[in-house]
Amino acid sequence: MIGRTRVAGVDGCPSGWIAVIAPVRPPGDVEIIVTSRFADVLALLDAGEIVAIGVDMPIGLPPDGRARRADVDVRRALRPRSAVVFPTPARPLLAHDSYEEANRQAKLAYGRGLSRQTFNLFPKIRELDVLLGPQHAGTVAEIHPELAFTRLAGHVLSSKHTAAGRVDRLGVLRPLFGFPDRPPRGARSDDLLDALAVAWSAGRFARDEHETFGGDPDEDGRPMRIVV
Repeated sequence: MIGRTRVAGVDGCPSGWIAVIAPVRPPGDVEIIVTSRFADVLALLDAGEIVAIGVDMPIGLPPDGRARRADVDVRRALRPRSAVVFPTPARPLLAHDSYEEANRQAKLAYGRGLSRQTFNLFPKIRELDVLLGPQHAGTVAEIHPELAFTRLAGHVLSSKHTAAGRVDRLGVLRPLFGFPDRPPRGARSDDLLDALAVAWSAGRFARDEHETFGGDPDEDGRPMRIVV
């Protein structure tokens, strides 16, 4: 049965979310969905059409300015490219709609500022924070695509924004999945590649063959973890 079921690998994209629906156990072809709402992907899980979701977005937020153990450990695993792991914002900062105010409050409360890259993720982090709870811990997992690529390749890859980095990513993904050369409208090429890598890790998660970084619960009981 497990070989006939599917998982979703999800990444943010300009139109909202790109979801790669892939076999739990590759190789196999994929279906690609671009949607403005993560709830549309979650509905596939609720309907039994997929067995697990991996998503490249923080799940489980720290209540204060301290770094999550998961982020610290994954940065260590991705050296020398640790900077690809953005700091996970403290939950109180999500209440602010302007970067200037969020950055000011971060400095006042935690002694350090907030990056614009992290602030730009606020809408999607809020979206997941509303939809996901502790009950989803067994079926929805946070996955960092760069960590997935590292496990697939056996070493840390060069930046996805370089020609060599793209070639390397295609080289590890093509034996696993059949997918188009171009992403669908509303998503970029690197969004598609990241979602494919997340889908590979989501399959490992569904088969209970994954590694877990971190895992301590946030104040609402969501595990602050990254799996691969």
